[in-house]
Amino acid sequence: MANATRLERLVVDMLDLHRGETDEVRLEPVHVEQLLRAALAATGPRSQEITIWCTVGWVHTDRTKLERIVAELVSNVIRHTPHDTGAWLQATIDRDEQHLVIAMEDDGPGLDEAILDELTAPFVQGSQAQTSPSPGLGIGLSLARRYAELLGGSLTLARAPGGGTSATVVLPYAVPVLDD
Repeated sequence: MANATRLERLVVDMLDLHRGETDEVRLEPVHVEQLLRAALAATGPRSQEITIWCTVGWVHTDRTKLERIVAELVSNVIRHTPHDTGAWLQATIDRDEQHLVIAMEDDGPGLDEAILDELTAPFVQGSQAQTSPSPGLGIGLSLARRYAELLGGSLTLARAPGGGTSATVVLPYAVPVLDD
C-alpha cells in the first residue's frame, strides 16, 4: 500500500509540474498550526522526531498550495536524513507583520553548499538522495518553490548552523476576516 501511495504522489507531482490549473490561487482562511499538524500526520510513521513550533493562528492563503509546500519540506527531511535526525517545523510572523515564515530545519548531515541554489529546480537531487531508500525524482522542492512563488513568496535552502539543512518559505501575511 505504501508503494502505491508513493507512486500516486509521484504521478500527481509530475502532472502538477506541467498543468496550468495549479497556477490558480484560491484564498481562504487557514489555521496554520492545524495545517502543520495535519501535514505531519499525513506523512505516516517515521523515525525522525519532528517538533512543531507555531506562533501563528489564522492566515488568508491558498490552503492546498500551503499544504503541498509543508508536505514537501517534511517529506525531504523524512527521505533524506538519518533515522535519528531531529527536525523542527516552525511558523512565525516576521517583525513587521508582513510575512508568514515557515521554516523546516534538521540536524542531519546537511547539503552540499555548491548545489543549494540548484535543488529547487526540477529533477535536481543532492548526493544523499542517491543513497536514500526512497530517493524520489527531485520534483518536490521545485513544486514547493513554484507554489511559494504563486503565493507571492519564496523558498530558500541553506546549511543550518552547526550542520543540517534549513528550508525557509516566506509568504505575504494577511489575517482573514472570520465569520462568527
